[in-house]
Amino acid sequence: DTLFVESGAVEWRNGMIRRVSGKGRAAVNWLTQLLGIRESNGLVHTPYGTAIVDGIRQASFTLLCEGTPPHFRGEYATAPLQAIVEWIQKIIEQEGQGVLPLKLATGSDNKYSWVDVTSDTDTKRETVDRYRKKFPKDVLVFYGGDTGSDYEVMTLPGIVPVAFRNSIDQIKEIAGYRGIYYDVNGPDGGCLQFFKDVNAGLFDR
Repeated sequence: DTLFVESGAVEWRNGMIRRVSGKGRAAVNWLTQLLGIRESNGLVHTPYGTAIVDGIRQASFTLLCEGTPPHFRGEYATAPLQAIVEWIQKIIEQEGQGVLPLKLATGSDNKYSWVDVTSDTDTKRETVDRYRKKFPKDVLVFYGGDTGSDYEVMTLPGIVPVAFRNSIDQIKEIAGYRGIYYDVNGPDGGCLQFFKDVNAGLFDR
């Protein structure tokens, strides 16, 4: 079994991480140093208020803003999304010099907002679509997620959506009629239960 995470920058196969984008890892380390962010997961202080690092990641970087993400109980991010995005963009433009190109993607739901930073990879949709076409049509391709960029992937033909309690409503809806739903937050055991069910053969054809 093969898993691709972080927009395809990390490949996990047969129980081990097999590939991590070297440029992705270097770019993320470079960016977080310039931002002064040392935490790999959890609440951090920025010039614009508190934000939450959604980690731990190998080759990408996500900050949660202006709200209360359900998978970080008791934490509240006060920093406005737009201010955080402009802060990151300014750092990249001033210091990056095009050597390590980075992409930003933003989204929000009714509880919080986020910005995803990736490097030499495509968007989640482009990456999943590319890898999906490499497998035979009878191979099941599951995709689990909770945000708007995840929903875009789940609309692709041949993808089996996997939703969790903390997923946005659109994802819950699409999983309800052609996917799988776990009534628990993904980071709080939903993802783990999904992988256990896969290993137990519950979804074998």
